[in-house]
Amino acid sequence: LFDGECTKAKKTINILLSSYISIRDFATKAKKENFYHGFLSGVFTNCSNFITDFKSNSESGDGYADLIFKNKDGDTAVILELKVSKSDDDFEQDTNDALLQIEKKKYYEPLLKKVNIETIYCYGISFYNKQCYISCRKIK
Repeated sequence: LFDGECTKAKKTINILLSSYISIRDFATKAKKENFYHGFLSGVFTNCSNFITDFKSNSESGDGYADLIFKNKDGDTAVILELKVSKSDDDFEQDTNDALLQIEKKKYYEPLLKKVNIETIYCYGISFYNKQCYISCRKIK
């Protein structure tokens, strides 16, 4: 994610989803997006050897970004906006909607002001069952 590698990130997350997710995990009245959010939070909080400043549902810009973190050097930031698709046919549109939300709500704005951050990647990630699709936009 620190290199704008959507394909590699998608493959890795899909492997994790197929290995650790059960359809029964969705047997709740809570929004499915909450489940995927918690899943990725768990994955990323266990990556402390190369991720720093991990934030979940953090106030940023004009809203609350789902997940934000930086690399260990602190010069690259990642913003993730998560969506749940009704089918895998909706993946591309839903990830584009996530990226549009990041732009409209300016989740990246506080990061632009930090002189030590050289690169900002924004990702829209959409989930459907045990699959995900990822789109990326480099902001800085």
